[in-house]
Amino acid sequence: MINQSNRQFLNQSEQGILPHRYSMGLLKRDQFDRSMESSTTKSVSSRPLKHVSFSEYSTVCVYRIDPNYELKKSYSSAERRAFKNQAARDSGRIQKIIASCPLQDSQTLNRLLDLNIINLEDLLGIEHLMSEKSFTRLIKQRRAHVGLLLRKQEELRKMNIKDENILAADALTRSAESLARARCRAALAA
Repeated sequence: MINQSNRQFLNQSEQGILPHRYSMGLLKRDQFDRSMESSTTKSVSSRPLKHVSFSEYSTVCVYRIDPNYELKKSYSSAERRAFKNQAARDSGRIQKIIASCPLQDSQTLNRLLDLNIINLEDLLGIEHLMSEKSFTRLIKQRRAHVGLLLRKQEELRKMNIKDENILAADALTRSAESLARARCRAALAA
């Protein structure tokens, strides 16, 4: 039951040309039903068939896969491991510099930044690794955020309200604080 345009689509997908996922409307509903009937009734006849319907005017946009993009679109696990190791080395180096300074904790970092011994960019993203206090504060903030959302979820459940938008709004207000801190760090890095 595959017509000419569907056969062309299948040939292109085998050649590494993929259609855009929002416009794969090649099969009309009745063609889809007939083509799926034989394969699904053989495997599981007790489950109802799920159907997808497409407009008669749907078109397919076909894009060639760029091999360079495929290789660079995400970091490999080895690259992520290397980033993690580099962050650990950087934090260890900065901790040694801070420990070697004779000033008190609150003044040490500011003094090292003033003398350009440590750059602010070196601290971005790894500030929680610099001191135990900041790491503890980060853990407390995360636990408080989770606790707040769980309490709000329990309140909504007790009131028999099933609107996830209320919970999302509460999460958004807590996340706004994190977003503001992240924007501040990004502005400092730029």
